[in-house]
Amino acid sequence: PSHSSSPTDDSTSGRERPVGTETAKTCGGDVPRAGGVLQDKSIQTEETSISVESPCDLPPPHGLRTAQPVVIRTHVLRLLPGDDLVGRLAAFVRDERLDAAVVLTCVGSTGTTRLRPAGSRKVRVLEGKFEILSLTGTLGRHGHHLHLSVGDDACRVYGGHAVPGSTVRTTAEVAIGVLGGVSFRRFRDRRTGYDELSIEPHSAAAALCDDALPVAKRAKID
Repeated sequence: PSHSSSPTDDSTSGRERPVGTETAKTCGGDVPRAGGVLQDKSIQTEETSISVESPCDLPPPHGLRTAQPVVIRTHVLRLLPGDDLVGRLAAFVRDERLDAAVVLTCVGSTGTTRLRPAGSRKVRVLEGKFEILSLTGTLGRHGHHLHLSVGDDACRVYGGHAVPGSTVRTTAEVAIGVLGGVSFRRFRDRRTGYDELSIEPHSAAAALCDDALPVAKRAKID
């Protein structure tokens, strides 16, 4: 699956502990984690729970939540006929250099609609006049995870994982909330086999091993 493909179950059997202002081991050494998040400190396998002793030998632990509420700023944009719904939102996030954002609401319509159903690798393509009923998910410069539901002229509803290629028919009005002090990262979680969301304090995100550790090495140990 691509970096944006992930199951909706974000539960974990691993232990968690608050990082706060203590230091955390990274590939580059000890890095202060002020205003940190709760970190997953173990990797669950079928046989046993393996404690992460050497963060440069394994992918870094995923941040599972913010330590405290964060401020949200809002962007509002309108997409035009023919715009790629997912592609335009991803480009907007990159252009604005947004590290952590969520879709607050979206209304509009699609002509071509591309959805990946639950548990399937095959993309379903719908052609015709559809109303956008919901678009929800998380976005950032390092990837996104979006779900889309649409309705047809018989009020039948279709939904699934939103993939590039869904085009706006008349309009799409989107409100995007930007989370202050937070960075979304996505890298392999051995518990699911997918690139999953990691919620990190913005100041410490650049020091994580997913930036410093070569992708080839991470793929090998997975």
